[in-house]
This record gives sequence, structure tokens and C-alpha cells, in this order.
Amino acid sequence: MPVEPLLEVRNLSLHRKDGARVLCELNFEVGRGEILGVVGQSGSGKSQLLLSLLGLQMRGALLSGSARFGAQELVAADESAWRGLRGRQIAMLFQDPLLSWNPYLRIGRQLVEVLQEQGMKAGDARERVIGALADVELAEPERLLQQYPHELSGGMRQRALLAMAVLGSPRLLLADEPTTALDPTTQLRVLQRLRALSAQGMSILLVTHDLGVVAAVADRVLVLEHGVIVEQGETTQLLRSPVSAYARTLLNAARELEGLSCLS
Repeated sequence: MPVEPLLEVRNLSLHRKDGARVLCELNFEVGRGEILGVVGQSGSGKSQLLLSLLGLQMRGALLSGSARFGAQELVAADESAWRGLRGRQIAMLFQDPLLSWNPYLRIGRQLVEVLQEQGMKAGDARERVIGALADVELAEPERLLQQYPHELSGGMRQRALLAMAVLGSPRLLLADEPTTALDPTTQLRVLQRLRALSAQGMSILLVTHDLGVVAAVADRVLVLEHGVIVEQGETTQLLRSPVSAYARTLLNAARELEGLSCLS
């Protein structure tokens, strides 16, 4: 059965202030409760795509085309509209968890503020935060609330960041390389949590360079090369029989360098 689209992107293009092309006429959809993987080499435009969908494209850049999120046109959204969307309807999980935290504030304060901004009382927000940290399998969440970001390991910071991203129960999560540099055990926990969120109805746009991650969690995948979609389709089919030469190159490199059995 076709999945009802939550996000519909049509002819989306992004050009830098100097006119250089970053994204070129992208067309794709993200279904409700679907995980769509976005793969490609560094510089292919993956992260810029996510930032553009959150209204955070580079200063002076020209974004054109259409990106409809439900009834809201994101390309034409003003700051007033974005205040009602960011964190509430659309959330972002950034790649570097250390840079995403304020080093001068305790973890608990930063998490509770997310919910207070949405009108929740401090006591209720604290209980909700403790539950969110437990959901990402962080031990002793009450004690963790009192710690500063530098006191957590990289894997703990990333899982706490995932908890922050989904605190507001967004309908769409934009995840930029969420498992980069994580140990295998922590990577598995993060991926399991993403699958659980998807099963609960959250749509996820997952950017990664790791085809093993795509094979493990994505329902469909699109392949970006120099800002152009060269191929997209159901994950298992695309990884088994890629049509584009670029997708075949990525797959062969992953097989050779990583020896991924799931890509064989």
C-alpha cells in the first residue's frame, strides 16, 4: 500500500549567493512513518538539503521550487511560520553532538527549556525529560540532568541529543549523520530508537554516508551526486541492483572497504 506523503518536494533547487548550484530540481516524498535515507559523497548536498528544509540555508542563497509539509509550503515560510514549525513539527538531529550543546549549561536545563518554550511547566517538563532520556537507554537520567555536556561520552551526548530532538513529538525528524563516530553498540541503540520512532508514526529523513545504516533502517533511499538525485527507490532493491553508475560505485566501495554482509 502506498504511504501517504507527509513531505512532498518538487523541483527544489538551491544556489549560493555567487550563483553556484548546490541542489538541482530535487523531487521526492517522505511518507508518514517512513524512513527515507539520503546517501552520497561529501559535498553532494545532503546536509544542505536538510538545512534548507528547516529554513536554515546559507545566507544569501536562493531556494526555489516547492517543499510542502502537510498544508505548509516550507520554501515560502516566514520567521513567524518557522517559530511554529521548528522543534514542534520538524526537528533536526545534528551530526556533531558536542557542538550542538551549550557547554556552559547543564544538560537538564537545556532539555527542560525545549518544553518550557512550548508552554510546559518546569516540573512536568523535567519528568518528561527523564522519560525521554530513559527511552534512549541512558542510565540514571536524574543524575545526568545535573551534568555538563563535556562530562558525557560522545555516545551519551548523541543519545541525549536524540532525546532533545524528539521531546516536542515532531512529525518529521531530519537526522544528519546521527551515528558518525559511534561505537557499534551505541550505533545500534540509536538506530533501534529511530526505528521505534518510525513505528510510532514519525517520519525521518536520514542523511548518512554509511550504506550499512541505510540497509538496516531505511524504507527507501535516494542517491545524491553534486546536488542531483541520480537514483531513488526501495532500499533492498536499490542496494541489490542499483541502476546508476554512481550508486554502483558507492555500493562497491562500501563492500570493498567495509565488508558489509548486509550489502552482499
